[in-house]
Amino acid sequence: MKGKALTSLFFILLLPSIFALGFEVNSEFQEGETFFAKISGTFIEPIAKEDISFYRGHVETTFVYDLMKINEIYYIYAQLAEKQPENYSILIEGVKHQYINQVIEEDLIANFTILEGKADFTINPGFVSAKDSFYLTIQNIQDSQIEVSKEFGQAEEGESSFFESLFGSETVSENTVSLFSGEIKELFFEVEPENYSYFDFVTLSSENTQYEIPIYIFGKDLEPKEKSFEFRPGEMNNITLATGSETRRIFYLENTGEEKIENISLTVSDRLKPFITISPENISELEFNSSEKITLLIRSENISLDYVGQLTAKHEGLYAYAALSLYFVEDYVPLDNFTGINDSEDGGAATSKTCAEINGTFCGEEETCSGKTMYPRDGICCVGTCEGEEKGSAGSIIGWGLIILIAGFLVWFFLTKYKKAK
Repeated sequence: MKGKALTSLFFILLLPSIFALGFEVNSEFQEGETFFAKISGTFIEPIAKEDISFYRGHVETTFVYDLMKINEIYYIYAQLAEKQPENYSILIEGVKHQYINQVIEEDLIANFTILEGKADFTINPGFVSAKDSFYLTIQNIQDSQIEVSKEFGQAEEGESSFFESLFGSETVSENTVSLFSGEIKELFFEVEPENYSYFDFVTLSSENTQYEIPIYIFGKDLEPKEKSFEFRPGEMNNITLATGSETRRIFYLENTGEEKIENISLTVSDRLKPFITISPENISELEFNSSEKITLLIRSENISLDYVGQLTAKHEGLYAYAALSLYFVEDYVPLDNFTGINDSEDGGAATSKTCAEINGTFCGEEETCSGKTMYPRDGICCVGTCEGEEKGSAGSIIGWGLIILIAGFLVWFFLTKYKKAK
């Protein structure tokens, strides 16, 4: 009887750990490092990419990120390139899951810090779901050459993993990759197709940085439906316009799958809806290997504000996202040659930061910028060197003429004085 009671008590204590959500996020990352998170549990509704947001301190910010579900576990990766050392957080809204005998809906929040000091290298993507061979892209972000080693699966030391046996022998034998400073390489993984699906990890590591990348390969009998689409460009940050004005931005939704997609709806985040009109709002059909032009009409408020959100395309359970950030800046003046269509047309010169924050200086009235001209909140800023304007040739002629005239006068004066003295 006592044994049964203990067993029952053990089971009751164990229940929360069985049904509770697991949210695994490292508390610290180096500059440029690829961010990873993992969520496990008994989910009642799927987690969507649009449920995820990132914050710098208490201010929402944009990250290039992606979400994938593999074997009932959600994986998230995000690129931390160009993110400054600071405190950040990730928020996943409205996660509905099973907890003991209840259905609970809650927000998941995890804090993390980007530290001073760069990681050795970055990777992209942070996970793979494929039906055959695939690539992983790595880049050395250090100032010197590095060595990156590859390990396959989770086998015991001295043994080949099940996953490793599925790769071509030539690929597996190349266990180390050398990269010069800034060099980018694509690592090709040749997969030998099987009749069944399988899941494992590929580990890439250097002296100071390590990534464990989830890999899911579909078997011949479980190949995914080849329906997919994506926005081009995939993000449009720093859309800056003067208060009380409007502008347009152009996106294209491209069918990247193998068959026609019908009934695609287009929306923006709720916080952006008061300022953005989408045309068209619905795409009746998107043929294979084609794209649809999408125009965003953006109208700003009369006060300086920042807004962050995304453009979403939805077809049944298929989604595509493009990050958006709007900055309404008082007295903002765009580049003279800026057409108001896309940020890419002004070379990215518009920014909501201050001149000091982008390490720039204000040139004087008679100075020109030898570097890149930027347009921060506080004026026209030079990221480079301010140089004095060269005088024109007319000015040089006048200057030399005055010198010659003065010299001639002096010669005449002394000659006249000399004659009188005689």
